[in-house]
Amino acid sequence: MNAILQDNFLMTENAFERMLYSFHTMLPLLGNNPKQEKKLYTPVRFMDEELNPVPYDEITEGSTAIVELRGGMVTYASWFWQSAVETVAVLDKLNNDNRISSIVLDVDGWGGAASAIPHFIEFAKRKRKPIAASINNAYSLHYWMVCAVADEGMVFCNNDITAGVGSVGATTSFMTVKKYFEKMGVGIYHVYPKESKDKNKISRLIDDNPKEAVKLLEKELSPLAIKFQEAIRQARPNIKEGKGQLTGDTFRASEALKHGMIDGVHSLAEILTIIEINK
Repeated sequence: MNAILQDNFLMTENAFERMLYSFHTMLPLLGNNPKQEKKLYTPVRFMDEELNPVPYDEITEGSTAIVELRGGMVTYASWFWQSAVETVAVLDKLNNDNRISSIVLDVDGWGGAASAIPHFIEFAKRKRKPIAASINNAYSLHYWMVCAVADEGMVFCNNDITAGVGSVGATTSFMTVKKYFEKMGVGIYHVYPKESKDKNKISRLIDDNPKEAVKLLEKELSPLAIKFQEAIRQARPNIKEGKGQLTGDTFRASEALKHGMIDGVHSLAEILTIIEINK
């Protein structure tokens, strides 16, 4: 909840509606069981050298781990979205397991909190095994994530029907609630000493001067968007620009391949074979 209320985001626009719907439908259920523990959601499955599925306690040297990245991503543990901290902890465990010789990221995600990406960037610095990406959808944060972590030449869409990448950009949202509470007879007052005249400047402007608040938010988001663009350019030096590739548009697999945003279109089984050959 803290991330939703305070973070900037790297995700597709309709993800906000999905997020609000999740809160609306799930919070009443969670309220009936306040002691319910957060469920960690970073599934991993394993394949042996012959590409046969095996349980974790039976894996042998030379095995490949397939890490599932699904839906949205925030930084810390969540009932609703995957956690970057927990996902990277899983990747570190696989990275340090001598029985695992390669990792495939099985990605179907539409982005998430901007604060999640530094954890994957840091992991990429210490990875010591081949990593490939098998993408159904990798939008915004998820696209940055795979470009940061996957090996050069190992970012693939896994089909040419629904798969897509892109949405390179930053966004945030705000709601005005002052009038809503006023209708209920509730007045909200915030007090700041003269020494704190700039504290919560944007939040204060949202009610008093929304247009100015938007200008300040745009200024705040620009460095994040530029960092995103620079990271993609560095990871994919042959990417074409000028048609939305780095300004937020999305592309299906065949278009993404033409624009240099991915390295090919292969099924997961084919990707497993490719990474097996390149171990």
